[in-house]
Amino acid sequence: MSSNNENTIRDRAVRIFLQNYGHVRSIAFIASPQRTLVDDIVNDTFVRFVERAEQWDYSGNIPALLSGIVKNVAKEHWRRYVQTLPESVRQVYEWIRNNLARNEDENSDKEDERMRLRNCIEKLSPEHRDIVRRHYYEGMPLSELALENGRNIKTVQKTASRIRIMLYKCMTANEVFGTDGRDRHE
Repeated sequence: MSSNNENTIRDRAVRIFLQNYGHVRSIAFIASPQRTLVDDIVNDTFVRFVERAEQWDYSGNIPALLSGIVKNVAKEHWRRYVQTLPESVRQVYEWIRNNLARNEDENSDKEDERMRLRNCIEKLSPEHRDIVRRHYYEGMPLSELALENGRNIKTVQKTASRIRIMLYKCMTANEVFGTDGRDRHE
């Protein structure tokens, strides 16, 4: 392929990306592990889209194509983000995420564990249950939760970290929580 033709294809990819910039940014905002990473995800998506300009079918659904690229880039950012967490928090985070993501029709010996996790979640304060539901079940980034509730992102991250630790303690040591969300032994 000639250099001129290659530039024409890449120029077209750049124009298409810019036409869909708002869509890409909104998907990146939803999928980002932190609000501060949205621009990085958008930029990485742009680079990938333009680098592979020759392989795309421009007659298809471009927003869907870009959404897929954004989600893949965001997953990579999530992996890197989780690696930056302290080891104890990362283990708790991964343990909870894995337990909540499991399929309901798994073998019955895991059903007890899921039931204990549900019971532990029910023992949390209503505010904490809402954070668990929206972040882990619905996949809402903590940055979006903070923005929606008018809170500082660091405050929401610390709250989520405390919730993960409380759930981990509840699951592993039969802890019970008061209505204020503070843990107490049975």
